[in-house]
Amino acid sequence: MGGAYDLQSILNAVSACIGNAVPVCPPVTELQAFTRFDPLLARLHKEYLDAKAMRCKSEKDFGKCDPMTDMAMMVEDSAWCAMQTRYMEVRVDRGLMAKVQELMEDERHKATQKREREQLEDALRYYHHFEMMARMRKNNASLLEVWWAMMALRGMGGGFRLYQPMHHFNRLAA
Repeated sequence: MGGAYDLQSILNAVSACIGNAVPVCPPVTELQAFTRFDPLLARLHKEYLDAKAMRCKSEKDFGKCDPMTDMAMMVEDSAWCAMQTRYMEVRVDRGLMAKVQELMEDERHKATQKREREQLEDALRYYHHFEMMARMRKNNASLLEVWWAMMALRGMGGGFRLYQPMHHFNRLAA
């Protein structure tokens, strides 16, 4: 029913993310892209997700063999079938499919640019840290200066704003 990925592909995706490699899943799936253009598919997808949540809650509250869980499972199956039927209907529309593919390519391009920008920032940060350590070695830095540099390398020096109460308020308000 909802199992689009097998265990091996999930493990591969997790290991790719742990190793800071390119994630296996695209930024926007085809179904998500279609739900942006088709309000009926979006509503049916939401109904399916709600039915799935109700089934999971029913399994947790009543157990897998309870009649309430069976009813919730039937509602989930029905919502899944309705969503998949509409999904197949909208996939046939070539104009909509072109829009979806354009959106997916645009999202993929944005994700690639963001990842490249983050890698460049990381490389620049490492360069500055190594440059600072080289200057300290050249100037025979004191123990206090070495400690301060180590704290900066660990991120405590540059992240002081995170400890200010106003920043936390602004982050929570957003």
